[in-house]
Amino acid sequence: MMEFIYRYNVELAWIVYFACAIIPLVVMWFISKKRIWLAIPITIGLSFINFGGMLLHSQTRSFILTLLIPQIIVVTIVSLTIMYLHRKKHFFTRSAK
Repeated sequence: MMEFIYRYNVELAWIVYFACAIIPLVVMWFISKKRIWLAIPITIGLSFINFGGMLLHSQTRSFILTLLIPQIIVVTIVSLTIMYLHRKKHFFTRSAK
């Protein structure tokens, strides 16, 4: 198992990076579209749990912040857009004919 992790370390890091943003949005989509804003602090928490060790080293701090700040901005924009469209009932309700 450790050989697999050492061999595919970079690919696994990218999968974890995108999973930290996508999984909270998908879970909150199914739980409550009105409270999808909770995906933002969940994403921040998951990202700092996974990549927090790199923030402590001065060599990798700027690189990780370059990755984490856009991730948080994208999750914020997506969740606020979903909340806005849910309040306006644009594409979440089916029209009965």
